[in-house]
Amino acid sequence: MTKPLKLWVDGQCLQTQSRSRGIGRYVLDLLRALSTHESGIELLVSLNAAMPDAAIAARSQLSGIVPPDHVHVWHGKVEGGEADFGYTPWRSRSEIALIHHVNQLNPDIALSASPFEGSVDPAVPYLGGPLAAVRTAAIFYDAIPFRFPDKYIRNIRQKDYFHRRLANYKNFDISFTISNFTSGEFRHFMKSSWEICIGTGISEKFIELIDENRASKKIYDDPYLLYVGGMDWRKNFEIIPSAFQLRSNDSPDQFKLVIAGDVDAREIVRCHEIWQAHGLPADRIIFAGAVDDRTLVRLYKGAQALIQPSLMEGFGLTALEAIACGTPALVARAGALPEVVGDDALLFDPTSPIDLAEKIETVAAGKLDARKLKELARDRIDTFSWSKVSDRVVQGLHALDRRSTPPLEFKPAQALGVNKNDEQDIATLMALAEPETIRPRLLVDASSTLIADHRTGIQRVVRRICESMFRSRSKDGGKYISFCDDESGWYFAKEWTGRPPLKQSSTRLRPQTGDTILMLDSSWPFHTLHPQFLRPALIKGGEVISCLYDTVPLRSAAFCHEGMPPIFSAWFQTALAYSTGFVCISRAVADELLDLLAGIQFPRRMKVGYWQLGADFANGASKSIQQGKGVMRPHFLMVGTLEPRKGHRVALDAFEALWADGFDIELTIVGKSGGEPHILPIALGTMSSLANGCICMRTSAMTIFALYTMAATL
Repeated sequence: MTKPLKLWVDGQCLQTQSRSRGIGRYVLDLLRALSTHESGIELLVSLNAAMPDAAIAARSQLSGIVPPDHVHVWHGKVEGGEADFGYTPWRSRSEIALIHHVNQLNPDIALSASPFEGSVDPAVPYLGGPLAAVRTAAIFYDAIPFRFPDKYIRNIRQKDYFHRRLANYKNFDISFTISNFTSGEFRHFMKSSWEICIGTGISEKFIELIDENRASKKIYDDPYLLYVGGMDWRKNFEIIPSAFQLRSNDSPDQFKLVIAGDVDAREIVRCHEIWQAHGLPADRIIFAGAVDDRTLVRLYKGAQALIQPSLMEGFGLTALEAIACGTPALVARAGALPEVVGDDALLFDPTSPIDLAEKIETVAAGKLDARKLKELARDRIDTFSWSKVSDRVVQGLHALDRRSTPPLEFKPAQALGVNKNDEQDIATLMALAEPETIRPRLLVDASSTLIADHRTGIQRVVRRICESMFRSRSKDGGKYISFCDDESGWYFAKEWTGRPPLKQSSTRLRPQTGDTILMLDSSWPFHTLHPQFLRPALIKGGEVISCLYDTVPLRSAAFCHEGMPPIFSAWFQTALAYSTGFVCISRAVADELLDLLAGIQFPRRMKVGYWQLGADFANGASKSIQQGKGVMRPHFLMVGTLEPRKGHRVALDAFEALWADGFDIELTIVGKSGGEPHILPIALGTMSSLANGCICMRTSAMTIFALYTMAATL
């Protein structure tokens, strides 16, 4: 059996602004297609820990595409974007650190998914070169900055940045382009023909959403034209209000314009100014904001047409998506858009508002052939499929022979000519670039119970689980009790003693690849301390599982002490931000959590499960409780914290009525006060209750077990 090709992919484009734009979507769809390719590609992806929150988000995006243990991290160190700070020594060193990282992973081929990342952010893309021990490939999306240098290359640093990155394509053994137009651009600027056009595709998930939304209700009732994208200069937005103005002079049928995309407040103000400068009513332009794919499909399907007036696109995915939805795409006769649309009747001159106005009038008059649009949709979906893209990529990768000559000897300090003062920092940078060995550990948080065991229900659960898991100092190095109550960090113990571990270097916990962290305890007051450990653990691919006992402070705050809901809510928000899953103590609580996540439209995948608590707290050992001689009165027991939601008032009222009618019965209430001292007499009612046979006590688990037994046998 042929060994599968091991392909490493630079995932930093999933951490920068590209993640919400065309490049990010392209790379994710490509990875998804390669992960299911029949040839059995083994994917590795690396993320830059210098962008920590973005690394965590990228891991979530990669979930289900790349196995978690195949997602690695390395640590870049740069001052900022190259277009702002220039090609600094630390950027050069970080590039070498990434090459060292990839060499250590030892894939068959390394793919630089987006070599122009890092212009205004800390990304340091893989650029190959003589130190690389493996064959390298790259994707080329467009040459827009070089076609419009007066708009995109405004100073010497930007010029150096763009031209250095373009020149670095010579370090790659093969380059992939995303359209025939882009292939022509690559050959023009690189003076070379060593590229393969792999094209692009429309994702299967997007096609599924189209089928699911065939009968969906429109988002907007009024007829509208749709624009999808940002407000970059080349997007040529201003031609749209110009065309609307021309059409409004002689047409009674007026469309609205809906804009979908990540448009900031400043750009919205500018769009309104342009719109009103053309004499167009303010209520005829709508900003839908950044939307998910499901909403985007509904917007496409409800629109009379999509307008894409860009002066240049390397591909033009929104036009393809609109056509696949059965919606005509009026696009500029520029860049790759004509080859994407495939119908000259939908093209217009991007410099002519009159031409666009005439196309809009054609749509308004219903002159487009509906049958032809359906045929075009089927043809575009078949032509631009990710299965075909992945086939072309795999063919191109297999055409590369594994590098037979060894790279230059890896001596970064010597190669860069650094002084001795920097040698230690560079050595640290290189050490952090080396992939960690996976050593699975389970860390169980018991901080709150170890600080002060008030023997509440939650703390009884924590104590019993930890007593069972950590009976004695075990040779098993994979399980640890974890503790954190201040900013000094997290500490561990191997054995349950009921006391916090000593805070010393030998018991200090540091995040490792392979960690699973179970936030078992009610350590809600310490939630601000959690991210300092959980964030690096998540970056390294760790799992963080939070335990949810109930949602009472969120759903019924009036039942709680006034200080509890704010603390619990703040903890819950932190838990949502840093957890990969929740374990609940019953299916009912799990269902409540799922409803809550749906209600707030939680934006990422969250695993939710439940376990049912045990009743072996006394291991069957009974401690007898003697009743008075000759007294055989029936005995009833209530166990729980003394707080309003537990219903003590109702129980006491019932027993008061029974005692008043002469019933000789006994009620024992076990529990601590759930709030301020005044709650106790309110919960217990009058002193006559105690005289008539109501006993209030706080006691041990073994005594509670005995009380349960006595109540059950009488």
